[in-house]
Amino acid sequence: MIRFIIFFIGFLGGMWLMGVAHEMSGMQAIVFCGGLLLWSASIAFMMTESGGATKRTNNWSEGPSAH
Repeated sequence: MIRFIIFFIGFLGGMWLMGVAHEMSGMQAIVFCGGLLLWSASIAFMMTESGGATKRTNNWSEGPSAH
């Protein structure tokens, strides 16, 4: 549950940063790119969670081609 809360805060925070970037007078590109990076990092953070509905144990090192 804590991982989902971290994901949700990062996801919404990234969307918010991308949304307010056009309102700023300066550094619009930096704020937008920061929001995009935060949004992407939160998605990647959630995808690394083991278990879940797919019942994967360690998807990054034990794929079908690892055996």
